[in-house]
Amino acid sequence: MPVALRRLIHMPTVSEILDFEERWGVHSGGKESAIIRELGISPVRYYRDLNRAIDTREALKLRPMLAGRLRRIRDQRRHARPALSA
Repeated sequence: MPVALRRLIHMPTVSEILDFEERWGVHSGGKESAIIRELGISPVRYYRDLNRAIDTREALKLRPMLAGRLRRIRDQRRHARPALSA
């Protein structure tokens, strides 16, 4: 997607999402407001995009340790959650 269109509809790149997540480890408090302020998207969209981003080859190339750690955390949470009955 062209950069101009991405900016118009506030679509952070995989790199921007990973940079934010990596930086956030040294901050305390209001992550949700920082997501809105710095990335211009809702926290729900951020977490959805982050989960998609960590499964990409780009994430593994840019930040292999961060992507791996986030994948492990996500997978542990999924396995710890009870299955929803249909």
